[in-house]
Amino acid sequence: GETFDVKDGDRVAFELVEPNLVSIVCAINDRFPSAGAWATALAGAGITTEGAPNATTDQVRFEVRGSLAEITTKLQALFFDTVNGRNPSKAAWLTPV
Repeated sequence: GETFDVKDGDRVAFELVEPNLVSIVCAINDRFPSAGAWATALAGAGITTEGAPNATTDQVRFEVRGSLAEITTKLQALFFDTVNGRNPSKAAWLTPV
């Protein structure tokens, strides 16, 4: 899938609902201003959500089938690919030292 980056201000939380069902709670902000924007970003990262998201004015909750380990592993891989220079589309974000 395509990569997307979660920054400090994006506020993402995970809740284990049952062994193979996880809720991902995402903050609505300038970078991801709607449930649709978050859904697109998650889908691009290979995370498939179930049903309609539950959205309020400041956050959106998605239900995702799969283990918490699977989901966090996908997000972790995207993060490390970016910070280790394996994501050419984000190369400008890195500062060589």
